[in-house]
Amino acid sequence: MKFKEKLNNYLSKINGFLKLSKNKFRDRKTHVYRQCPCCKANLRLPKAKGIHTVKCPRCFARFEVKGR
Repeated sequence: MKFKEKLNNYLSKINGFLKLSKNKFRDRKTHVYRQCPCCKANLRLPKAKGIHTVKCPRCFARFEVKGR
């Protein structure tokens, strides 16, 4: 890989992390972010009490999430 490609790849990873962090902070009162155990996708879920079953839109795996 050329230097520019490596730099762009590195900067895109940093920008993605910063954007996710900004969104987590913005939604901290109404939503919670969880990671799918199968495909590691970040899911934005509404805050709710109790245990809920969630289906990942990317890999269609079902898993339980504990609320508040």
